[in-house]
Amino acid sequence: MKTLFRSLLITLAATAIGIAYASDDPKDTAQTFFTELFNGDVNKAIPLMHVPPETLKDTGVDEAVFKGKISTVATMMREEAKKAGSEISVDVGDVTYTNDDKTQAKVHVTIKGKEGKDSEESDDIPLIKTEDGWKVVFD
Repeated sequence: MKTLFRSLLITLAATAIGIAYASDDPKDTAQTFFTELFNGDVNKAIPLMHVPPETLKDTGVDEAVFKGKISTVATMMREEAKKAGSEISVDVGDVTYTNDDKTQAKVHVTIKGKEGKDSEESDDIPLIKTEDGWKVVFD
């Protein structure tokens, strides 16, 4: 009975993790990625990243090191915002598909409070649909 119960818990945990990380909607992926990244739960954000092989080649580091650097930058941004007395908030806007088969998209993202209470930065963030759902592209 213990083995059956343990197997059930492991299956439920794996399913919950899959739901937290994978999404069939690029807008949801972008929202989850930036929210988790700036809230400090990098372990939920990192699996939502896609780093093209050519980017890794250009930087001369492996994927784990690259993702670690992104994590470090996010931590620094969060600390700067705290010092300035602000919180980082993320607003995700419209999705624009950039190819006919809708496996690549750009999502308009606005990050507020990055450097101070009134600061704001917006950009169109590229995403790609993978076997594991949508991922934010870092190139």
